[in-house]
Amino acid sequence: MECRWILQTKHRFTKNSFRFTTQRTLPSRNQSKNGTFHKFHDFNQIYTDAFKTSVGVGFAYCTSLTSKLFKLLPEASIFTTKTKVIKKALIFTKSTFHNKILIISDSLSTILAIEALNPENEIIYQIHNIITSTQKAI
Repeated sequence: MECRWILQTKHRFTKNSFRFTTQRTLPSRNQSKNGTFHKFHDFNQIYTDAFKTSVGVGFAYCTSLTSKLFKLLPEASIFTTKTKVIKKALIFTKSTFHNKILIISDSLSTILAIEALNPENEIIYQIHNIITSTQKAI
């Protein structure tokens, strides 16, 4: 059983800027409309996932309208992969007309890294810049 964590930002990275919700099962798109994510019913939901197998390393995100799959070099860590998928999802949000976006991840370590006030990781730093430069509710 996996957990999913939701990070809702207020665009300022302070200790009290983040609220977490946990869910003990993986939701389908239909369950998310009626279940745990009900309070985000008016948000455009972006599901993210990353994988590292003997076949390769990659990540994907999907919305109700589109999905994108990306491949990385085999030496990429799973943490790097999970941060890159969130970054790509955030970049995608810039091109959408939606102003309320919910990015769904199963990576608590990535969300905790995003929560850090002064990230040392370059990808997390870029995520901070994307979040703080948008007027959208993410």
